[in-house]
Amino acid sequence: MARLGFNDLTGFMVAWNLWLLGITVMAGTGLIVATNLSYAIGPSAAWMPGSKWFVSLINCVLVVALVLVTLRGLALGKWIHNAGAVMLMVIYAALIIIPFVSPARLAAGSYHPLAIAMPAVHFLALTFLARWRLAR
Repeated sequence: MARLGFNDLTGFMVAWNLWLLGITVMAGTGLIVATNLSYAIGPSAAWMPGSKWFVSLINCVLVVALVLVTLRGLALGKWIHNAGAVMLMVIYAALIIIPFVSPARLAAGSYHPLAIAMPAVHFLALTFLARWRLAR
């Protein structure tokens, strides 16, 4: 759209900027994927996030997958985007429901998510309060 709206140079610069953004985001994503895989597999996979070769391989796989989705076009990209949105909605719904489900499984009186208590009164607290009031 930038090429059609302005000129070829503007379109090229927009595309180049998007590719650089994609590569930098994917570089961080590769490390996150390697770390999550190592947590999911267990102690035997603790080497994964520290291995430059493994993280580079994950990055290459992710970039190639991104290129393939881009070449395939919006018809596939919108489904991947929608699947990600559905996964986020499921995770958010679970995070909202978990605090209400967990107390039912715990013993009575052992779950206090919003415990409100007065802070302990001691000499230092009174001294800071007095200094703050005098400074105003």
